[in-house]
Amino acid sequence: MRTSTPMVFIDEMQDTSWDQESFLNRIFDGKSVMQRFGDIDQKILLDEENADRLTFPRQGHGCISTSKRFGDAIAQAVGSVRMSGEAVIGEGNSAHAPILLLYATNDAPKVIQHFGKLIISRL
Repeated sequence: MRTSTPMVFIDEMQDTSWDQESFLNRIFDGKSVMQRFGDIDQKILLDEENADRLTFPRQGHGCISTSKRFGDAIAQAVGSVRMSGEAVIGEGNSAHAPILLLYATNDAPKVIQHFGKLIISRL
C-alpha cells in the first residue's frame, strides 16, 4: 500500500536515533521512496542504545562527492580528519582559510566562546 506521500526526504540522518528511525520506517519504508541524506563523520549521537540496529547508510548507498557550499581549501581540511568514505570536492568559493575545532566532549561548552572570539577577530 502506497501512502499519499510518494517521496520523503530526510536530512541529517546521521543524527537520527534508533527510536526515530524505527518510527520513520514504520510510517514510510516500503510505502514511499525514502531519500536519506547525512554525513556519518558528523554523527553526534554516540553509544546510543540499539545503535547496532541503525540502517543508515544502507547497503549500496550513493555518495555526493562535490559541494557547491565551500571551496577546495575547506574540502581538503575536512578531508584530513574524515573517518570514513571519500573526501568531498569543494566547488564553491572560500572567502577565508578554514579553521577546524577539534575538542574533547568535556570541553564542548568552551567551543562556542572560542568560536565567537575567532569570528570577532576576523571582523
